[in-house]
Amino acid sequence: MKYGAAIKGLYERRAGWEEIQKNIHPPDALEVTVESDPLDCWMDPEWKWGASKGCLPVEQLPVTLEQNRELLQRFKTLFKLKYNVNANTGNNSRTVLGLIKLSVADMRLDMRSRKYELAYEKWRDQFRFVKRYLHGRDDWVGKAIGLVAFGITLPVLEDILVEKPDIAKVHFLELAELLRPEGIEAFNVTGIVLEEYARIDEFLRDTASVTRHQDYIYWLIRKLGQHERIRNRYYGFAKGYARALNAPWAKAPPELAQLRKEYVSEFNWGYLIDPFGSLFVALSAHGDLRAREMLLQMYILDARLRLATLLLRMSKDRVKDEDIPSFLANAGPELTNPFSGKPMSWDPKNGRVYFPDPTFECLSSYMRVPVLDSHSGRLSPKKIPADIC
Repeated sequence: MKYGAAIKGLYERRAGWEEIQKNIHPPDALEVTVESDPLDCWMDPEWKWGASKGCLPVEQLPVTLEQNRELLQRFKTLFKLKYNVNANTGNNSRTVLGLIKLSVADMRLDMRSRKYELAYEKWRDQFRFVKRYLHGRDDWVGKAIGLVAFGITLPVLEDILVEKPDIAKVHFLELAELLRPEGIEAFNVTGIVLEEYARIDEFLRDTASVTRHQDYIYWLIRKLGQHERIRNRYYGFAKGYARALNAPWAKAPPELAQLRKEYVSEFNWGYLIDPFGSLFVALSAHGDLRAREMLLQMYILDARLRLATLLLRMSKDRVKDEDIPSFLANAGPELTNPFSGKPMSWDPKNGRVYFPDPTFECLSSYMRVPVLDSHSGRLSPKKIPADIC
């Protein structure tokens, strides 16, 4: 806690980037001992170990886990936190995502030893953490890291259920709550807008001297811009931005386009009255509006939670393949495809439920369904490309 307070103090007094990094990553800091490529290989349950450059044999994973044991233990203490507020995770993104991957690799090792219950318990704790993380208030950088962590962690459950469907029945109530789709509210997009507004306000209050050449234009904005006009205009943008981010996906793009036209593209009298301030608001709004793709990924992850909930229910009730289309049709509106409003689709050949990608009609997001009926003749589903055309 003392260390965290000291780091927070560096930000508050606007210390230089080099000083901040030196304190976050001192020479004696614990760091993940393995690069990203081997971690990516170990996360794939069907990877041909060692077949790709940079991959390490799976036999080395226990040694790597032991080398990072203290760092992993410290990281997992964060799982007890109820929420986060502007965690400045961007400064530690490589470490955080490395630990998320290493933890998933540990789950994979348990699964290879058929310790499915142990793998599930580790998954449950980590998934609860990444979901709470996204509930917290953070800027777009922090949310991006949270989305990646979410996308890395969720698929592990699919693999556990394909191998051990009984996990769904044993832990049904716990899983139903963990996987419950909450829509865009699960990602606290209003918190993003609040954090971005706080960043603007902090910038205007900052009187630190310029230390890097790219800051000169912002120094001029801070000195010559009309601060209250900046705050008022960005506040107007922020209200519309929050409304657009919370809208259903079908309505979000046109609302975002209208905000771009009003605050970025069109000339207004503010450029004559307050040229530096108007430029600053336009630059800030332009940066915020570039996050449209991340917003789409939030809706896709929510749709994947719907798939996971369907997979959970089918596994618990051991729904036969022939009954899956009817099951999907009657699952309720909260478990339909959020982009089309139609029921999720069933691919009996490959044993998967899916929804088409909202921007690439020949791609899909899917989850494999275990063989729940021994008389179906279907083989255990494999991971295959997501093409549906």
